[in-house]
Amino acid sequence: MNFTAIFNREHMDTEDLIKVINHIFETDKNKQWYWYIDNENMSLLENYYFFGYIKLIGSHGQELIIGKYLLEYDHLINWKLFLLDEKITQQLREFCSRLRNISPYAIYLPSEYDFVNDVFEAQKWRDVLKKLHKDFGDPVATIQSMFAQKDDSWYSYGYFIDEL
Repeated sequence: MNFTAIFNREHMDTEDLIKVINHIFETDKNKQWYWYIDNENMSLLENYYFFGYIKLIGSHGQELIIGKYLLEYDHLINWKLFLLDEKITQQLREFCSRLRNISPYAIYLPSEYDFVNDVFEAQKWRDVLKKLHKDFGDPVATIQSMFAQKDDSWYSYGYFIDEL
């Protein structure tokens, strides 16, 4: 179970979004990023319009999936480490805040919730919020409150909405 963040991108057209993302990731000197496209005979935008998504892959187990209405940022960092290690929590939150020009909010949740299908199926932000509310109720108040102990075992529950 790894870290996932979901972002709303409904208000930004795809060409502008790609420009913003290129700028963000070109200035990330610590990591190498590259665009992953399904058909190399087509441009980045042609791939996006044909397949309905494109991906930006990072060198440290990171992936940014750009769908019609949502962005999903996945990192191979263990969800439990994100919840419990303040340094890791801060680093991922700082990274997510770099996307604030695209979306003023991020939803943090474990990869096991599998929202990537919502990105591929062109679900909208409000649909994601409804689904999360139906499954888990209101968002938790703090990141750490998503991790709790019950009957000598630890579990993760819920989601957190971060105002970037």
